[in-house]
Amino acid sequence: MKKLLLILAIPVLVIVLGVAALVMFVNPNQFKPMLAEQVKNQTGLDLEISGDISWQFFPSVGLELGQTSLKNPQGFQNPNLFSVSQVGVSVAVMPLLDKTLEIGSITLDGAQVHLETLKDGRSNLDSLTAAPQTEAAAEPTTTSDAPADSTASATDGWQISLSGVTVSNALLEMSNAQTGTFTKLYDVGLNVSEFAIDQWTTANFEMKGQNNDQQFTAKGTADFKLAQGFAEYALKNIEFDATYQDAANQIQQAQLKLASFELDKPNAIDFSMKGNAAELAFDAKGGTTFTVDKAISMVTLSGLSLDSTLEGAALPQSPMKVTMRRI
Repeated sequence: MKKLLLILAIPVLVIVLGVAALVMFVNPNQFKPMLAEQVKNQTGLDLEISGDISWQFFPSVGLELGQTSLKNPQGFQNPNLFSVSQVGVSVAVMPLLDKTLEIGSITLDGAQVHLETLKDGRSNLDSLTAAPQTEAAAEPTTTSDAPADSTASATDGWQISLSGVTVSNALLEMSNAQTGTFTKLYDVGLNVSEFAIDQWTTANFEMKGQNNDQQFTAKGTADFKLAQGFAEYALKNIEFDATYQDAANQIQQAQLKLASFELDKPNAIDFSMKGNAAELAFDAKGGTTFTVDKAISMVTLSGLSLDSTLEGAALPQSPMKVTMRRI
């Protein structure tokens, strides 16, 4: 009995000592300037992390960030381009002692993204696309005593890697003052499994949305694979479900299924749709094979099939069955 207790106590003691060492010797707040600097270098925008970064020990060892926001450039209505209520980051413990930050997964809860286009055409995304050019242009003028060098120590010697992302309760707002349009996506969820180049990764998403008097929902899943340099990609096991409603039309169910999708190759797709449009009820399903060229400039269809049932007072016969076949 004593031997059994000793065997059980040893791994527990190792875990306790490991956690104690983690808390004593690794201060997670040292990552704050590193994260802010990396975001500034990559986007040109300021990252603000409210409060301290703290360790979390359940369900896995990792870091927990409170309210975090990526600030908008001046002149935009919303102060934040991006904000999140809580960020959880799970990490590998031992590599931290060798200045290696291996991020297993990132969890974002309550994320909000506000995309704005002003009347003069400026967008709050302009700074993101211009940031690398600005950095490149400024590089030749940097001298050894420039202020930029004073922050270099924040990331000196650290290696960073990332896999898996989970987003829940997210919000996306897109407003365009030039066109007077406003689109809102809410209850957005996204889950991406561990990612590696040239390996299959599974992604799932769901959302609700509205655009003026239009309301819609969407959810789907797909496996994707990216080549080195993101020059090529492949998709498989694609499923997409959606609903739509406005003042005159209602799509109760719309579904697409693709076994695979690649450019310059035939891709088989099955679809179904059920709803009402212009006082006409319809229930349709079918399939086709389509090819998209690599320039994404031409779509070719072949082998179209459609089976549908129509109902409505305007029809000469209700219900009416319609069947189409094209080889």
